[in-house]
Amino acid sequence: MPTKYIAIGIAALIIAAGAYFYFTSSSTAGPGAGNQAPASTQTGSTANAGNTFTGSLADLVKRGGDFKCTFTTDATAAQSSGVVYISGTRVRGDFASTAQGINVESHMIQDAGYVYVWSPLMQQGLKAKAAAPSQTPGTGSMSGQGVNQNQSYAYNCSPWSVDASVFALPAGVTFAGQ
Repeated sequence: MPTKYIAIGIAALIIAAGAYFYFTSSSTAGPGAGNQAPASTQTGSTANAGNTFTGSLADLVKRGGDFKCTFTTDATAAQSSGVVYISGTRVRGDFASTAQGINVESHMIQDAGYVYVWSPLMQQGLKAKAAAPSQTPGTGSMSGQGVNQNQSYAYNCSPWSVDASVFALPAGVTFAGQ
């Protein structure tokens, strides 16, 4: 049984690490650069009210606006789902994974130039500077570490009225890092 918990913990940390590395690494040509459809279309790379958006987290964030987007993915051994809140340059992601009946959650917030990642499985969260606003997050020096920052998901997005408390850091969690 302990090996199940270790595997689930690793899966949660990979999700959290993916968000962490996505927002802290940068390149001049980020994921999805140049392939975003105009906002007036309702296919592929758009997230209009009640529509789906297919693309990476980078593509989703690049479109801006105030959106709440959900996604679900099923793999052979695990299922993952998440909710991503976007308001301008602020982003929050709440993620859940289930494998062999064990649930694991992880969270991330990007706000005020920093990215914060935490999970109940970690004693403390991680903090790092976000990619500069003039740069697009993408594949930085941490690529190849078992995390695909450019993974494409089918998001179901809708506009939302921004609630500032969504972007508040959790009480009782300390963050180590930059």
